[in-house]
Amino acid sequence: MTPEVAARLAELNADFYARFGEDFGESRPRLNPGVARILESIPPGAAVIDIGCGDAKVGRRLTARAPRARYLGLDASAALLARAWTLTEGAGVVPGRTLGRLTPGQLPGWPDAMPDVALCALDLLGPDAELVPAGQADWVVAFAVFHHIPGQDRRAAALAQWARWLCPGGHLALSCWQPQRSPRLSRLSRPWAEAGLEDDALEPGDRLIGWQRHGRNGLRYVHAVSPDELDRATTQAGLRIETRFCADGHAGNFSDYVVCKRI
Repeated sequence: MTPEVAARLAELNADFYARFGEDFGESRPRLNPGVARILESIPPGAAVIDIGCGDAKVGRRLTARAPRARYLGLDASAALLARAWTLTEGAGVVPGRTLGRLTPGQLPGWPDAMPDVALCALDLLGPDAELVPAGQADWVVAFAVFHHIPGQDRRAAALAQWARWLCPGGHLALSCWQPQRSPRLSRLSRPWAEAGLEDDALEPGDRLIGWQRHGRNGLRYVHAVSPDELDRATTQAGLRIETRFCADGHAGNFSDYVVCKRI
């Protein structure tokens, strides 16, 4: 995939979440079953980085279930982070715990001397991602994020970076949509010409998905990540897959989940 095509796909998704962040958050008021299952595995007191945190549902569930956890939610969407702040502040933080916003420049100090529940606006594909400290997280979670990264090489590089944020023996959990298993998303698939791209510029498994809500229309890029691709990327990142399962959607198989350990 050329840099120009990758930039166009990243721009599509950034524009989508800038325009539809509030609507998107409203359309997903509950945690997916697969996410809830993984959060049950995270022990009290863990330091957790939530990649593409959206409106921070994960943070609210995690800190309610394991109140001593240290949570850092990262997202590039100002609209979703604004929603995250409003909902998290409104839900209240466990007494004695703190909630705060961080700038990228403050990230090297996490988790020490930082809010217990922290949110930060961050382009996960940009240079500021290097400011997240290496080796400090017990868990890194990336739910419904990996499949939005354009290009196999870029996905592998992102996963390797996320793995570096883990302490030795730490865990990384991620989920990937499998749009080919969803009749609804199949109906919403759009031709690449609508994004100004030629079919042969894309990689196998790339899809353009339409969105309709309240009379407004948008487009998102999604990649159907194969088990083989994920196996290669996790191995290259120094991770060992410990658990795999499918969950979510009407048939319970819309997303593939993996839990990996840093080795």
